[in-house]
Amino acid sequence: NEYALYKNGAEWLPEEILGEVVIDSAIGDEEKVDLINGNIDPGTLTVYGNNITKTNETVFEMGSLISKFFLLKRKDTDINDFTLYVLFKDEEKSIRWLKLVPGTTKNYTFGYDGGIEAWKVILKTTFKAGDLFYAFYNYTGPMIEGIGKDYEADLTKGIITLSETPSPGSSITANYFWRPHIIDAYTGIITFTFPLEEGDNITADYQHKGKPIPYSEEYCERNGVYNYYPGNGDLVAFMGEFDRDGEDIGETHGTLCASAVVGGSTATSLVWDDDYVGEVTVPKGIAPGAKIIPIANIYKTYGYNFWWFSVEGYDGVPGTGDEAQIVSNSFGYTGVYEDGWDFDSRLADYLTMEYANGSTVFTVSAGNEGYGYGTISSPASSPGVISAGAATDMFYRNLIGEDGGPNPNYGEVAPFSSRGPGAMGTPDPDVIAIGDSAYGSLPLFVAPNVTVDGTTAAALWAGTSLSSPVTSGILALVYDAFYQANGRFPDATEAHSLIKSSAENMNYDIFSQGAGYLNADAATQLANDMYGLLSEENSWIPGSYFGKEYDVFAQLMYPGDSVEQTFNIDNHDQADSSTMRISNDIFKKIGTYEYDWTTGGELYNKNESWDIVTRDTLGNNTSYWDDAQLIKVTAHVNSMAMDPNYDLYPDSGYYLRIFDWTDVNGNGIA
Repeated sequence: NEYALYKNGAEWLPEEILGEVVIDSAIGDEEKVDLINGNIDPGTLTVYGNNITKTNETVFEMGSLISKFFLLKRKDTDINDFTLYVLFKDEEKSIRWLKLVPGTTKNYTFGYDGGIEAWKVILKTTFKAGDLFYAFYNYTGPMIEGIGKDYEADLTKGIITLSETPSPGSSITANYFWRPHIIDAYTGIITFTFPLEEGDNITADYQHKGKPIPYSEEYCERNGVYNYYPGNGDLVAFMGEFDRDGEDIGETHGTLCASAVVGGSTATSLVWDDDYVGEVTVPKGIAPGAKIIPIANIYKTYGYNFWWFSVEGYDGVPGTGDEAQIVSNSFGYTGVYEDGWDFDSRLADYLTMEYANGSTVFTVSAGNEGYGYGTISSPASSPGVISAGAATDMFYRNLIGEDGGPNPNYGEVAPFSSRGPGAMGTPDPDVIAIGDSAYGSLPLFVAPNVTVDGTTAAALWAGTSLSSPVTSGILALVYDAFYQANGRFPDATEAHSLIKSSAENMNYDIFSQGAGYLNADAATQLANDMYGLLSEENSWIPGSYFGKEYDVFAQLMYPGDSVEQTFNIDNHDQADSSTMRISNDIFKKIGTYEYDWTTGGELYNKNESWDIVTRDTLGNNTSYWDDAQLIKVTAHVNSMAMDPNYDLYPDSGYYLRIFDWTDVNGNGIA
């Protein structure tokens, strides 16, 4: 913070240099000149010129017809051979130069005004707005530093760069304070600007600032930077989303994700449909008793430090108890061709499975690039993480009064949810969880449609960014249930197996649903040794790569190959035996039904009559509906009809939803 250096017992202060001759007698081609010393104390350099020629200096632009004088920006300077030119446009709009004539009855007068300490030009002739004036002169006195002025200085190297070559015979001198030593306040390293003599004794007095920020030592060592030690009161840290700019809401993603896990159900969301409808109490997060370690926006931070910190904690050592047990990652990179083997995926696998030895488990959003196959993102396709796809949850419609009845639809794979396989053949996603849609909390200053105190800072949202924290919240419940039964927390491999073994089969293929739809109740019962079957092997990719099997690499099989694998299945029902059925299934299309419809009026007009396809609509093909394990609904529309002006930006669109309605009152109307 503050320091003093002593040489042989005396305070070692910067040395004053007066009248150093920079150029004794100029040749006329000098552009850069060196001072004897470098490391000049900032603010102490003064350069003087003797009979320096200044050519073509822009000194004034006529601003209006009534302007009568301008000031030449030099003080305490002797000026001679002053000549003034004006650059103007004549009546033919041609640009012309005109040398002005000095004199009280001519174009201008010129002289030094001691009252304002500046050289002054008084114009005697009326000029037009926009006319430019240029001066040519010789001067003796202080030179002006700056871009486009007399010179620029590199104080560290002691180099002066002249804006113009000096006139032959002119001279330049300099005054400054030279620092014989430099200290880096961040590192404490002292650099001497010249060799010390044998026997010199150097001592220092200084004020040391504070203690290192927790984890900063590990961060700085990993990134090859010096640490900074703030003093008491020098640094105040805040965590949150504070970047609202006027009407722009700003960042909300982190708060939404966190509320999916630990939301406390104190906010309400306002529901609007042309007019105000009402309020909905936002449900609690999956694990409201869990603790959150917030980490800054990963798209705006440096490198992979957030992952290292997650598995190490503040002491920089994994597995000691101060690290995160579950890391929710609501991000991904879709433009990665070698997903699963790319750097991010391999680092995620290494950190959780090797470096942390399973003490931390990662959940990662699968991505929103569906519905095509092979759209899984990185690092969701990493073998060591739990990738979470998005499933529908229509219960929110009951909350806002749009639907009633006993069975809101849930668990369907959202069309936008990214599918597997990964580039290495991994059967991603691992599971599906709520991702379309749910209410979540917003930063307190965000209140859609109305400005209040933050109690309505909530909104409906969707995406696999929601699926990852929902998965993490269920894992938090699983960890707690497992600890109650076993006196320890599960490792990452056990966590994988517990939630995948307890997931519900929604009759989608594994590249869409993975092991199935997460079931918090079944997962916690399984973890607590109350009920359920557990497969210790949570996935298997048969084959090898040129005869060798790898845990985290592509496995190949060729026609005629056969591979054997033993699966260990444990029954966690303490009271009864369980029956398990193993089968291999391949979906087979049993029929197709096509239905044509025409939209009318405004697409989102709430008073419009909608055509609804029901089981009875299928006529003689009701067996398709009754016998199907999976029904796929696809809407085909003319995309150009939504872009009538052909600017490649749709002016309207369609929203396809599948409902599982029940005729509760028996009136034949769903």
